[in-house]
Amino acid sequence: MRRTVILLLLLLLLFGIYFFVVKDSSTQTKSSVNMEDRAFAVGDRDDIAYVTIERNGYPFIHLSKNKNSWHLNEKRKVQQNYIDNLLSILTRLEVNTVPSRSQRPKILRDLKEHGIKVKAYDDDGKILTDFMLGKDSATDVGSYCLLTGAQQPYLMRVPAITGGIRTYFLMEEMDMRDKTVYNYEGQKIKSISVDYKRDQNNSFMIQNTGSNYSISALLDDHPIDLNQNQNILNAYFKDFNKLGAEAIYTGDPSMDSLRQYLPFMELKVELNNSQVDTFFFYPVDQVTNKEKSYNTLQDINRVMRHFMFSSDGEVYLVQHPLVKKHFKGLAYFNR
Repeated sequence: MRRTVILLLLLLLLFGIYFFVVKDSSTQTKSSVNMEDRAFAVGDRDDIAYVTIERNGYPFIHLSKNKNSWHLNEKRKVQQNYIDNLLSILTRLEVNTVPSRSQRPKILRDLKEHGIKVKAYDDDGKILTDFMLGKDSATDVGSYCLLTGAQQPYLMRVPAITGGIRTYFLMEEMDMRDKTVYNYEGQKIKSISVDYKRDQNNSFMIQNTGSNYSISALLDDHPIDLNQNQNILNAYFKDFNKLGAEAIYTGDPSMDSLRQYLPFMELKVELNNSQVDTFFFYPVDQVTNKEKSYNTLQDINRVMRHFMFSSDGEVYLVQHPLVKKHFKGLAYFNR
C-alpha cells in the first residue's frame, strides 16, 4: 500500500512538471510568433506619401511625394532609382530569421547606439510603418530591425535585394538627389544667350518671337549679316532638352574659389514665363591644371568635363560630350 501511494505521488509530480513545462513552452511559442511585432512592410506603395529617416551624425531626411515625383526636404527632386528602391524595401520587408534569446541583448544594444529611425506616412499623416533599422548581419543576408514599441528584434530581408538594406538609408543627400540640370521644352524658350568670355566674337543671342527665330551677334560693335536659317535655329532650341549631371558639387568648399575666375561660357536661358536661368561653365582641366589654356571654341573641343554653376546656387559636374551641342560659334549658324 505504501509503495502504491509513493508511485501515485511520483506520477502526480511528473504530471505537474509536464503540465508547467508544456504550458510555459506554449506561452513562449505564442509570444515568439506575435504577428504585430513583425508587421514592418507597408501593404501598398501608393499609400506612402512621406518617409522620414533619422540617423546619428547625419542630417534629418524628409522625403515627400508630389504628384509623380519625390522631393528631398521639400526642395530638390529625388533620384527616381533611389526612391524606387526605397519604396520596394518598405513594401517588401520580410522576416528572414528570429534571433535567438542569447543574441537579443547585443542586437538591442546595437539598435540603441547605431539604429536608424525610419517612418512612413500616408497623405493624412497616419503612420504606416515605424521601426529602428540596425546593422547588417555578419552573414550579410539581411539587417536587424525592431518595430517601435516591440521587444523582439528580427533579421529582415528584401527578396529582390542581396544582402542588408542599411546602406540605402545611409546614403548622402547628394546621392539621393536627381541629377537633372534642366529639362526644357524648346517651344517654351523665349531666348538663349551664349557669351564666350574669352572668345566674344563668337558670342550670340537667339530669340523666339513665336512665329520665327532670329539670331544676332552678342557684341554691338561686331555687326555681322547672319543667315536666319529657321531649321538650324529651331534645332538649336530643341537641343535644350534633358541634361543630366555626372555629379553634384553644391556645398563643396573647393567650388568657392572658382567664383573668382572667369568662366569660359555664360549661358542664359529665358522662358516664356519670364523665368531666367543662367549657367557658368568652367573647364575642369583648366581648373586642375593652370598651365592649360582654353581661349577659343577650337580649344574647348579638348575638354572632357565642366564644372557648371547654376544661378539657383547649384554646382554640377557635366560631361562635355553632352553639352558640346551648346558650344556653337556664329559660323555654325551662318549656313
